[in-house]
Amino acid sequence: AWSGWNERGETLEVRFASGNGISQGDDVRYRGIVIGRVEDLRLETDGTGVVVEVECDADVAAMAGAETRFWVVRPRLDLGGVTGLDTVVGPRYLEMRPAGEPAVRAFRGLDEAPVVEEIADGDLLLVLEASDRGSLRRGASVRYRGVEVGKVLSVGLADDGGRVEAEVLIRAPHADLVGRDTKFFQIGAVEVGLSLEGLRTRIDSLETLLLGGVGFATPEDGGVEVADGVHFELHDSPEEEWRGW
Repeated sequence: AWSGWNERGETLEVRFASGNGISQGDDVRYRGIVIGRVEDLRLETDGTGVVVEVECDADVAAMAGAETRFWVVRPRLDLGGVTGLDTVVGPRYLEMRPAGEPAVRAFRGLDEAPVVEEIADGDLLLVLEASDRGSLRRGASVRYRGVEVGKVLSVGLADDGGRVEAEVLIRAPHADLVGRDTKFFQIGAVEVGLSLEGLRTRIDSLETLLLGGVGFATPEDGGVEVADGVHFELHDSPEEEWRGW
């Protein structure tokens, strides 16, 4: 009896806008390992959402801080690839990513799976500002010399509605490619130019043509290093000079 009491799990509450097919008894997973299960589901008292009660292993629940994220893993097919394929033939499940302090027991779940499951030490988060959305898409690539080095995490209007803002992540191995003089530009459109030499076209790749994305270039003396949260202007297209940087 004491052993059972001592090894009992912790109960956490996660609030979602909708149930998304989650059922009682479904798994709760962390890094692919089952660390709990869904104990109960109920509507919010005002009917505006769903409360999911989950029982997690005590050691994992102890890591659950204010920034912990929960989301429902379900099959998703888009031009960027296939995710949640194991839920096609099996039940859906909750994915958990503990983060932050101190430990809490009530959380707000994500309405959709995040673009990247976690942000590592050294990853760089930037905000790009543009006059309109253009080819910007959530989940699109951020590329340097055609190589993917990051992702577009979100796209939306600025607080005053006067600009479009995109939050982008540059992975740690490539974060030092960005400096104060870096130029960011949209990719994905077909460029057509007519000159005395004839008709010139440029398409970066089929993926960027369909999904859009962001490219950047940095001169040899790129300026001082930047920190998280720095804002950059997002240009509609690269200038010819930038291609040689």
